Amino acid sequence: METTKLVAALIAASLKFAPVVKETKGQIGQNRDYKYADLSALLDATMPALLANGVLVLQAVDAETATLITRLAHTSGEWCECAYPLKLDLLPQQFGSSLTYGRRYSLQSLLCLAAEDDDGKASSAKPAAVKVAGLDEWLIDLEAVADSGSAALQATWKASKPALKKHLIETAPETWERIKRRAAGFDKAQRTDPPVPVNASEAPF
Repeated sequence: METTKLVAALIAASLKFAPVVKETKGQIGQNRDYKYADLSALLDATMPALLANGVLVLQAVDAETATLITRLAHTSGEWCECAYPLKLDLLPQQFGSSLTYGRRYSLQSLLCLAAEDDDGKASSAKPAAVKVAGLDEWLIDLEAVADSGSAALQATWKASKPALKKHLIETAPETWERIKRRAAGFDKAQRTDPPVPVNASEAPF
């Protein structure tokens, strides 16, 4: 399918995108706060420019394939899309959280956007320990995956960068324990097999 007009519109729109700033506060455990750009911040930064250039964002759940479909549709009839896998047999609150997460990351990926730190507020904060690149996003990923159970969490842990796992184990082991308990709670709620523990050789704590 030809996407020449869509690509031209996306290029024009991207030049008018506002900065996507991490302003929403989140918390991992009791001692770690972080900020991220939520879905509304992403839409506020991009939708005006997209619409001005004839591009509409469409997002819907395909129940047959258990995927979230995100499509960028142009007035010319050209479009491009991506699919994000979902787990449908979740409790309503868990599914809503997973869906919002998927919507945010799908749109962010299609538009090739990266959220920026709020430097003004960060400069007035207390000095923090050296942080591994991508840590906050990875922790958000773990939180979301935990809502799919221990098996999914184990798979994500195994595929994660060693530096991220080492940093979490050494600086916030209580956070990792809480995430594992969250996954185990899902297992129990779904009345599946006992939760799959993370390999002790990979998480020696």
